[in-house]
Amino acid sequence: MARKHTWLIVTLLLGVFMGALDIFIVAPALGAIQAGLHIPARLTTWSFTAYTLVLVVSQPFVAKLSDLYGRRWIYAGCVALFGAGSALCATSHGFAPFILGRCVQAVGAGGILPVANAVIADVFPEEKRGAMLGLNAIMFGSAFILGPVIGGVLTQGLHLGGLVTDWHAVFIVNLPLAVIVILLALRTLPAVPVRATARAVFDWNGMLLLAAALFLLVFGLTQFDFTAGFASGIPTSMLARIAATVQANITNEAALPFVFLGLAFFIPFILHEMQTVNPIVDVTAFGRKQLVMAMCLSAIGGVITTSVVYVPQLVENVLGLRTGAGGFYLLYVAITLFFGAGAVGRLIDRYGSRAIMLGGGIISALGFALLLTVSGVPPVAGDAPLRMIVALLLIGAGLASLVGTPLRYIVANEAQPQHRATSLAVLTICSSIGQTIILPLGGALISSAVTAPLDIQRHNPITDAYLTASAIHSFFTIVLIILIADIVLAAQLKTRRQELADRRVRQVTASRQTHTANATPVPTGGERVRRDEAQPAMSSR
Repeated sequence: MARKHTWLIVTLLLGVFMGALDIFIVAPALGAIQAGLHIPARLTTWSFTAYTLVLVVSQPFVAKLSDLYGRRWIYAGCVALFGAGSALCATSHGFAPFILGRCVQAVGAGGILPVANAVIADVFPEEKRGAMLGLNAIMFGSAFILGPVIGGVLTQGLHLGGLVTDWHAVFIVNLPLAVIVILLALRTLPAVPVRATARAVFDWNGMLLLAAALFLLVFGLTQFDFTAGFASGIPTSMLARIAATVQANITNEAALPFVFLGLAFFIPFILHEMQTVNPIVDVTAFGRKQLVMAMCLSAIGGVITTSVVYVPQLVENVLGLRTGAGGFYLLYVAITLFFGAGAVGRLIDRYGSRAIMLGGGIISALGFALLLTVSGVPPVAGDAPLRMIVALLLIGAGLASLVGTPLRYIVANEAQPQHRATSLAVLTICSSIGQTIILPLGGALISSAVTAPLDIQRHNPITDAYLTASAIHSFFTIVLIILIADIVLAAQLKTRRQELADRRVRQVTASRQTHTANATPVPTGGERVRRDEAQPAMSSR
């Protein structure tokens, strides 16, 4: 790898690490943030809800700007915004400025990952893209491991000379990283747009329509009441509870109007994008099966990846561990996810995305199936801890092959260069929608533990743990069914032979376009003679 490419990758990876670290470092500080800002627990969730809403809306906006006006300034600007939002959160002593800081952070984060992936696709040839995109996944794995540890240490109080850290410190750590990334980006990232055009006018009408559609849709999804079917008095059958939840949400005035209105906004958005010169999203590309499949798989991947947040609660209730100890078991997921991500990038370059995603889906399914075998009255003894660890290792290895790198590889290859960053942003949006749906569903299923039949003794720690673990098992059963659907969809992707054939077609097309653009008509000797002989005759007339 050339030296300039090495520094380019370092710049991109530092930015991705900074953005990913903020996701995992804030979680351990939520309790401290709630106490420090003197707000009720229901408002604390807005630190994530507001971040998610703004992140989803801002991603296609900043990604399109990078497609039109170059990656360097947009990437550096996004990192600067992320740093400014971190500074605002770090100095906040009230709820309003804190939420504003989170929104500013989200705008910056909305451009960091899509633009980083787009730069990799711009600079590196297709045969090396998998390995380079895999490095981004490694950064996520590193943040997954280090984030909770750093967040917990800083929140509990780290003595630095005469200073003792608190929850503000989890945002301060972003500032030096942001400065370093900005300086590197201004020196290493390409400044020239992917495809310069005289009519590179930003599609503001399309952006407003898309922003309205995404905001209303995601906000509506967050308003669904997944606990409606799990209240006291509802039948204990899981099918009956799900049916009751669906029935309660059919008339959910807080959710359905926003969801339907958001979906309605997509109609004029698509019609507008089909007619505009420089669309925000190349909707015509979604006529390609491969690209549509990638977006669907990204939404399912968001469901599967986010589901592991309930692993600590399952571990604590099944194995009888103290509250908080289950979080350490997530390290087994992180370990195989970390080491698997880099290997997956190289394997994709050799075997293609379809084979890798099928393998990842099967491995993850085996992990979740093994996880469901660890049950019983806590604390479960015997080989239960070992089975739990093996299951989590399999889940981590499968996720490394199922989400992230393979999907970005597909989109980077299928999307046109001038729409690449925006298409990658849409990929991330699909994942966010999956996450938005699965989190409240998991919470609702777990809350069903408090609706046990009256003949079961309540307020008994062992009984409570057993019922809670059973509810979490029901949740992971649903996740396993969704995962099987993911495997079926992944089987419809292009084979490696088809991918290589498409690559050759793209290379030939690009070569012809370059030759046509560089070719200048030069008259031959005979043409020059005839031209010179014709000029006097024409002038004599």
